[in-house]
Order: sequence, then C-alpha cells, then structure tokens
Amino acid sequence: MMITRRPTLIALLLSLLTTTLACGQPATLDAEALKTRLPRNAKKLAEKKDYAVVVIGAEPAATWPKELGRRLIAATGDDKVTVTVAATGACAAEDAAALLDRHVVPAKPDLAVVMLGETDAVQGRTVEAYLEAQQWLVGQLGGRCGADVVLCQPRLGRDRPGDIAELGQWLGVLATRKSLPLAATAEAADDAAVAQAVLDALAPPKPAPLSVGAVLRWTAGGPRARLTVKNVSDAARSGRLSLLPRSGETFDQTEPLAYRLEPQATVEFDVGWLGCESGARLLAYPHSRLLSGGRAMLTIVDTVDTVRRLYGVESHFQPEAYWLRNDGEVASESRLRVSIEAGGRTQAREISWPEDSDVGRVRLLEPAVDREGGLGWAATELYYLRFAGAPNGETSVDGLLKEWASARWSTLSDPAQVCARPGVTAAVPSLRWAARAGKRGVGVAINGRGSLRDDRFSLAFDPRTMALLGTVGRTYWLDGTLRPDGTVALTPGPTVTGEVKGLTGAWRATEQGLDVELFVPFSLMSETQWPEEQDLGFALIWQHGDTALNWSGDNSWLSPREYGVLHRLATAHETLPWAVRVR
Repeated sequence: MMITRRPTLIALLLSLLTTTLACGQPATLDAEALKTRLPRNAKKLAEKKDYAVVVIGAEPAATWPKELGRRLIAATGDDKVTVTVAATGACAAEDAAALLDRHVVPAKPDLAVVMLGETDAVQGRTVEAYLEAQQWLVGQLGGRCGADVVLCQPRLGRDRPGDIAELGQWLGVLATRKSLPLAATAEAADDAAVAQAVLDALAPPKPAPLSVGAVLRWTAGGPRARLTVKNVSDAARSGRLSLLPRSGETFDQTEPLAYRLEPQATVEFDVGWLGCESGARLLAYPHSRLLSGGRAMLTIVDTVDTVRRLYGVESHFQPEAYWLRNDGEVASESRLRVSIEAGGRTQAREISWPEDSDVGRVRLLEPAVDREGGLGWAATELYYLRFAGAPNGETSVDGLLKEWASARWSTLSDPAQVCARPGVTAAVPSLRWAARAGKRGVGVAINGRGSLRDDRFSLAFDPRTMALLGTVGRTYWLDGTLRPDGTVALTPGPTVTGEVKGLTGAWRATEQGLDVELFVPFSLMSETQWPEEQDLGFALIWQHGDTALNWSGDNSWLSPREYGVLHRLATAHETLPWAVRVR
C-alpha cells in the first residue's frame, strides 16, 4: 500500500540523523519518512520537546524498552524522550484493551509501541479476537491519547511458534490496511534486535525480495494450497523454503524446498492438510481453527545461508464460501435467519433449535460449487444461550441458599459449555447457578454436585449497553477460591479501581457436593445501580482440574467477546430470549 506523504510540518528535522550505536551499526531516520510514519507527533521529536513512549505488552522487567529509548534519543537528538512500560504485562490483546484506561491513558503517550500476541497464541485465542483488540487499541490510542502507534510482531518462542507467527502475519495485514509502522520483531534474538526493529519500522519500508501467493482449493483428498513464489529483487537468489506449522497442523509437504531463482522467476509447490478428508472435518479440532472462515494464513520461512525471513500467505478457499459472522443477535424465538456468502451472492438460511433448550450449538455446513465444478465448503457453528434471569431480592451470604428456593437457575454443565484441552477426557461435574438483583449489588448462588472443593472460578461483568456487549473494551472481573473455613476468597481483577466494600462469599459442603453464595457490589463495576436497560453482561467460568465449564463461551478464560446476558426480571414468569452467535 502506498503511503501518502503529508506536507512538511517543519523546515528541518535534520535531513539525516545518524549516530553509531553500541551494536556498531548506524541508526538513521529520514526526516520526511519519520513525519509520515509518526504523523501526529514527529514534530515534537524535531523540536526536541518532551516525548513520551509507552510500551504495551512487555513484562515489567523487560529491558528492550530502555534500549529502544537510548536508540531513539541517539537517532533524533531529542534527549527528552522517555520510555515507560505499561503495567499490562505480557497479557493477551483483549486484556490489554481492558486495561487501557487504567495503565495507558494516564501516561499521555506520544508514541505507543504495542507488542501483543504471544499470550494469545499460547492460550489458543482466535485470530479474530486478536485483531479486533489490536484495531480497537489503535483507534483508542489515536483518538483518546493523540498517540502514534508502532505495531510489533509477537516474538516467536518454543511454545506454539507457528501460531505466534500466524498472528504476526495477520498483524501485518492490519498494519498495511491502517498505514501503520510494523516492526519485524518475530525473530528478534535479543534486546538490541528488538529495539532496532522498532527503529527500522520508522524508516521507509524496504521491499521484500520475494512475493508469495496462494490458491486454496478443496480436492478429493481434502484442502490443498498451491503456493507461488517469485523473486522480485534484481539479483539471483538461492535458498530453502519451508512451512512453519501451527499447533495441531500437519502437512504432506514436510521437507524444505531448495530453490534458485533468477530475477522475476517463479517456483511453485503444493501442500495439503492431513486429517481433513471431508467437509465435516472443518468443524472439528484442529481444522475448525486452522481453516476457520474458509481461509488460512500460512507462514513460509525463507532461509538464505543462515538468515531467515518470514512471509505470510493469506489464502482463501476457491470457490469462496462462508457464513456471515454474527456476534450480537438476540432471538425471541428458537430460530434465526442467518446469511451465507457463496459464489459472490448472499443468501439467507433459517436455523432453529429446540424451544426448551437453554444453550447449545448448531453445526452449519454447506457446499459451494463454482462454474468449473470446483467444490468449496462454508463451515461454522451457531451458538445460542438463553438470557439468565435475576429477580429482585437481597442476598444473605451464609452459603445456605435458603432464599434461592424459587430462583431461575441456569445450567453450567451442558456439553456446549465444556472446554477441555484436546485429547483430555474427564468426568464433568453437575453445576448450576442463579442470580438476584439487589439494591447495592448482585447476589450469585452456585450449586454443584461432585468433588469440587479444590476448584476455582471467575465472574465477569459488563455494564455497558446491549449495543456494546460482545465488543472489545473495559470489563470487570474477579477470581474466587474456596477457603477451608467456609469463606470464599474473592480477588478483583486489575480493571477494578479503588476499594470494593461488601464483596463477600461463603460456601457449605452438602451430601452431593457444595453450595456457594456471593455478593458483588455495583461498585466493583464502577456503577451504583443495575443498568437502566435491565440487562447486564455476565460471564461465569468454573475451573475443574483440566476442564473449564464456561457458561457463555468456548474457552477457559474470560473474554468480552463471549458474553451472556443477566436480565433483571419484571415478573417471576417472564420469558427470556437467547443471545446468538455465528462464529
């Protein structure tokens, strides 16, 4: 993508700023390029003013931000550059977004350097969640803080390097679309390499020596990708090409491809996914993640001598067919019209589920055929979850559940709510929960059967309007464990500010298992009363060994995208709708 240069903001930033750094390599920043890459605040550097850099996503003890500060000072001559690490830690992108108000906005950054993704990949968070959070952060940093942004590819580690690389490649797509600098930090070996990669991102981008494209098609043996690699440099190039697989991904092409390409010459190779011989396998692990939405991001490693370069290849099934994503639909009846895009046309489908079912999944699998007879598949799931009901009433936290005799209970043990690591099979305990709407806060009761005393749980609340539920942003949560003395240890999450008075919990052992009773004041979620719309975003995760029971989502962690709705009941027999998501 071409980046339009803005008119000169100042007569001179210095035509070329050069200094010799500790690594022995000169760092140069072109004045005009710097103003293009940092359109909001490059003038501050030129005029040697105070310039605040905030790093988001690094561990507090990380030393590369200090190295970045030294190099930026040397390259600009502005000794008033300061670099701080936001107290978000090496968290997932969604969590960093939730912590923005508390740990980033008060710092008033002129430049935000964002390195997120390693935690997302290790935890198995989706590409969509990662990119949505990154895009939201970019918008907030620019709109609210007036900051320029440099996005950094997450650094590859020993755990899930292919998944980390995939996120880094999708981040490159986002950076290109938003005309943002992207630091090639994926394989940075040390602090100096990370800092230099960020500095290099402020210079005019250098063209890659290779261009890589792909066509993804469905064959009798499953999905296959034909990759075309072209030498777009002006010199002959020799090396080896290999694929960096994601977790659970197995290709039939395992050996590196040696190549020698003259300028403008091309080479092709063909790869297929093993274990995905039918369209239905697109709905099963791991292909439901690897080929989600009818597309894949392949990471190709180009090795020349001992130097590696990563290329992301964004490939879509041909013919292209996919279900239109829908994360926020509310259905008053047990059916919903959803849309499928196939052959360039959008078509409607009506999907239904049992009227007496509170939660479940509906498999959506449909073929698409192009004019040449090529076959493709649109594969996803529809997830439905009935609102939970909270009648008015106060809660006496003693663990006895006497006042819950007529509660509106919601299940926590449906097969659609069980989240376990692939290959792990375990007995799932029977759990249900209920809520009450008090004057000062929310009462929550949990009733379980089984051996549960060593378990732990998390609650999340989103008091925003229904229009914002399921989107990135600040949410409030707490973690709970059961103490031997019958009390519940409740620890508010880092988005909760100030002291929360009245937060309490108790539990009692029963013949079948246990009962838990909690009271969560509105002050925990920075509110004083129940939302005026009468609906409160709510999530509950119960951790039982290696298995998580997630009332409103697919994962063992809390996510603002996977929300349920807790509705304040007007009458005891009020009929509640379903929240519906199409992945």
